[in-house]
Amino acid sequence: IEQSVFSLISQITTTTTGAGDGRQQVARIVAMLLQFGEKNPGMARVMVGDALVFENERLQQRMNLFFDKIESVLRQSLRDGALGEGSSTPGLDAQVQAVGQLQRFTRSGFRRVPTDKLDACLSRMLFIA
Repeated sequence: IEQSVFSLISQITTTTTGAGDGRQQVARIVAMLLQFGEKNPGMARVMVGDALVFENERLQQRMNLFFDKIESVLRQSLRDGALGEGSSTPGLDAQVQAVGQLQRFTRSGFRRVPTDKLDACLSRMLFIA
């Protein structure tokens, strides 16, 4: 999960550089994360912790670290794009929204796809006009 997701994040952050691209980067990263979960339902269960319930606690800590890294990337993208108006924690807000969508996906038995109405969610989350 980490290798796949962070290599995709690296591609996103290197292809969208410049002033004002912070929102674009965050939108693309969150969309990629949700699409990854949608295409890999078993991995989505691991990402939200459902598959780790009776597993070694170290695995859950690793997923927590994974999402901490995601939040860090989102915050950096927002900082680089000079975004921050409207919320004191926009990177965390984006991460929480993405994890919530993945949880809804796994809890629904993979019927409610996390990318449903993605553009509207990203617009609201990132205040994109």
